[in-house]
Amino acid sequence: MNVIKAHSRKLTFFIVFLVVFLSLYLYSTVFVIRKVVITGTTDLKGVSRFYGQSFFFVSSNEIESELYQSNSRIKSISVQKSLPDKLAITVTNNRPVAELVIADGTLLLSTEGRIISKQRKKITSEKIPLLTYYQLLYFNQYSSGEILESKDILASLVFADELSNRGIQVESIDIQNENMILLREKEREFVFGVGKKTAAQLVEVGFVVEQMSIQGKKYKRIDFRFEKPVISY
Repeated sequence: MNVIKAHSRKLTFFIVFLVVFLSLYLYSTVFVIRKVVITGTTDLKGVSRFYGQSFFFVSSNEIESELYQSNSRIKSISVQKSLPDKLAITVTNNRPVAELVIADGTLLLSTEGRIISKQRKKITSEKIPLLTYYQLLYFNQYSSGEILESKDILASLVFADELSNRGIQVESIDIQNENMILLREKEREFVFGVGKKTAAQLVEVGFVVEQMSIQGKKYKRIDFRFEKPVISY
């Protein structure tokens, strides 16, 4: 009986060992990342690091997080794994909304306030509005990929994006204080502030601009900081 038990234990150990060995073999040689299909961009840094890694030792969330941190132009990223060896990566890139002028350079910003790039000199063409700020900001304070936290800067980017979506080409953004955010087109000005909810001001932008267009009225300035927008003709 003892001999049978001993043989049984050895057989069990052998089976467990064999299962573990085969699993590790499959994980490390068969189910590894060999193919990567990328859509939405032609320039994605950091992908090569994942080639040859086991499907089961790296998660989609981990890949998404690392690629997002490595690529400052990314707005969103989705990674889908497909056995036995394929990654499908879908990227949406940030659209530059403004170029923030700082004391010793410029920061190219997305709608969400993410720093797409930074340089010691002006980065963009005339199509991207320059954003001037009432406080001194310095080049070494910021890194590409970082998201700014200043409420007035973030609000100004949202307002500029909304006007752009309505066919109004903003040429400059001047934040004189947190309740004086001035966006200039060629012949018109739009004034916003953080003292009033951003969502409410966005709704009013849509309504007022559309009504002015329908009525064919020309205006020089719309101030959205008050309970009702103030229009100057």
